[in-house]
Amino acid sequence: MGIIVLNQHEYQEIFRILNVTIGYIDKIASGFYGTEETALALLLGFKENKTLDQLSQIRYILQIAMEKQLSNQEYDEIIEKEVEIWKPPYDSSKEELLDMIRE
Repeated sequence: MGIIVLNQHEYQEIFRILNVTIGYIDKIASGFYGTEETALALLLGFKENKTLDQLSQIRYILQIAMEKQLSNQEYDEIIEKEVEIWKPPYDSSKEELLDMIRE
């Protein structure tokens, strides 16, 4: 598989999204000292910046570029690879979650 080539607008959009996302996460990491406050600020940042929507936009841009530039077989090989996804600790209490963050 070769390098995926994007147009200038696509590069700019991906860079903008990553710059904003990394920027506010970095500000939160350096500006909050308590575990709970940091976690809440991250949650608020994700909500107000629509971070999941923004990351989905990056995935969409890359997916369209891949579909255009790769053969069907190459594209299928990439999207069909198993990706390990973090499993949220749904049954954990607030205290247990905070302990996991502190570890």
